[in-house]
Amino acid sequence: MTISAYNGARGVEETLVWSALASGASRARVLWDIVLPAALPEILAGTRTALGLSFILLVSSEFLIGHTGLGYLISFLGEGGVYDAMFAGVLTVAAFGFLADRLYLAAMRRLLAWRQ
Repeated sequence: MTISAYNGARGVEETLVWSALASGASRARVLWDIVLPAALPEILAGTRTALGLSFILLVSSEFLIGHTGLGYLISFLGEGGVYDAMFAGVLTVAAFGFLADRLYLAAMRRLLAWRQ
């Protein structure tokens, strides 16, 4: 996320910043009115990547050291040989991840409606 925010801020056209500063805008105003809106697509893309990674890390940490949760349940069922229930747990995690991604995409489209 940090790298996405940095790249987004670096990608702002310098002429926009120079024009605002020449017009008398403060540095805080330039950051708020020019840099943040220009960098917002990159920031949101980095957040989307972090969302997917958080699902992977959540389930894998439950899988390794947890005593509750879907990751633990998948591990427990796999060790017990109950593969149909284990794959149901895997599909449940995948469905939650897909739903979270689609909801985030809808929020992104709404936040970035001014770009289209």
